Amino acid sequence: MMIEELSDSHLADFAVYKSELDALETHFALLDKQGTILVVNEGWQRFGEANGIHDTRFGVGANYLAVCRAAVEPIAIAAAAGIRDVLSGHRSSFYLEYPCHSPDQERWFALRATPLAGYDGFAVVAQDNITKRVITARVSKQIEKLDLVVQRFPRWRDQIETLVAEHPVFMEACEDYQELASWVNDCQNWRGDRKVLVDSVKLLHSLADDIWRFLNAH
Repeated sequence: MMIEELSDSHLADFAVYKSELDALETHFALLDKQGTILVVNEGWQRFGEANGIHDTRFGVGANYLAVCRAAVEPIAIAAAAGIRDVLSGHRSSFYLEYPCHSPDQERWFALRATPLAGYDGFAVVAQDNITKRVITARVSKQIEKLDLVVQRFPRWRDQIETLVAEHPVFMEACEDYQELASWVNDCQNWRGDRKVLVDSVKLLHSLADDIWRFLNAH
């Protein structure tokens, strides 16, 4: 079925298609070959309402590709190019993860564009909130780094104590060392506290910077 054959009956088909998608949390929009939004589901509408979009059509009738290109940001331009490739048949699918932070919350979304089965020249754009997965992965990586620090800490402590013995001034350059030691030890019992992990990593970086400056000054 080519785009030139689009008719009211086909739009009625899309309305049925929309009713099936309304039950899903994922944000869906149906685009024609030019990138014009034909149908959106309730998930898309709820997202629009939550982000202050007052247009009751929630983008229906707007050109999604033009909106992306107007945003200028590299991610938006990449999204437009990928979706255009799907609409033209040059790609079988397109996937992109991107940040979309609100003033009071970090958020990440995954965008996927796929051809609409049985309708040449049409594509479905789906957006999922992947914030929980991204944050969980980030915290896991911080925990891995902390575990590595805990493993290496005894060796570092011995090396630092040697330097202090040889160069008393070194203690002044590393005045946060004792606090750092306390933080690392405490963190072994606070695996789930993200702030503690972040603060520990900051202290480690601070200590590393102090050591580097000291060694380069002597």
